[in-house]
Amino acid sequence: AEMWQIGIESFALSPVIGHGNWVMTPTGMAFVWGEYQWETLHNMILHVLAGTGLIGAALFLWAVVRPLNVIRLGLRQTLPDRATAGFAAVVLVWFIVLGLYELSFLGPVSPVSVFYFVTLGLACARLRPRAQALGQ
Repeated sequence: AEMWQIGIESFALSPVIGHGNWVMTPTGMAFVWGEYQWETLHNMILHVLAGTGLIGAALFLWAVVRPLNVIRLGLRQTLPDRATAGFAAVVLVWFIVLGLYELSFLGPVSPVSVFYFVTLGLACARLRPRAQALGQ
């Protein structure tokens, strides 16, 4: 809760453009747990808002909605595509819910972020041509 309050106050200082990617305050440091230090906000949405502002949040939202649309179309298809879309939906929802308490897939290159983007990329690559063929 302490970090989230810092994030909300920091976002209010620069709501349009934020403070910079991976920077949660104007100085990059915050007084938490008894000392000035660099920390993440432990919330993916607040971290995007404080770091990149409304502009970055709009781009982030677009980057999440586009694959969701492909997954939605895949869920209407036959069994192999429906299974792929279902798996991708579970992975996407898992990481978004996880992002309420940490940075989830927004962190540095790690097995978690690689798994997220590879899964999403493979699912969208498999499902998108079929959606285009249907004229959607």
